Amino acid sequence: MVKESEKFYHSIIVGDYDSRLKRSLESIKEVCDEREKHGGRIYVRTYVSLLEEQVRDYEEQLRILKKLFMRITPVEIDKLITEAFLDGTQLTLPPISNESSNDGHNGISLSEPARRALEKITSETHLKRFRLSLYKGRVVNEMMRKFLDKEEYQSLLNILAMEGSNLET
Repeated sequence: MVKESEKFYHSIIVGDYDSRLKRSLESIKEVCDEREKHGGRIYVRTYVSLLEEQVRDYEEQLRILKKLFMRITPVEIDKLITEAFLDGTQLTLPPISNESSNDGHNGISLSEPARRALEKITSETHLKRFRLSLYKGRVVNEMMRKFLDKEEYQSLLNILAMEGSNLET
């Protein structure tokens, strides 16, 4: 008995459809067949939730950008350029206020084992050893189940970056 999905697949492949659609469908079928061969299942509901989460991430990024733009001090750019040209000084813009660093420390100090652990958990090659991968900024397993969301993964990268900037100073 032929599955309904197989009938639909064959109707598109032999039908008069756009060649790009056919190539995409063949690629999708190849991935699905490979997953099925190894016992994996494809969960469309999981995929939709990842897309919804991605939309929420973009909305959060937009909110953060709006907040940052509100904190930028307005500058009369023509006046700034003219003054810099007349004085022979370099053009410098006023700094953006940073509410999060109240104590004046921008970097952090990690112990060697903590730094190595963060480097491992953010390394794509290390993640692959445990059947984890990066997908649109998230760490997911083979079934696309989220191990770390985008913010968690980015936070780990930020900690490493802050620790690195602390070492440079």
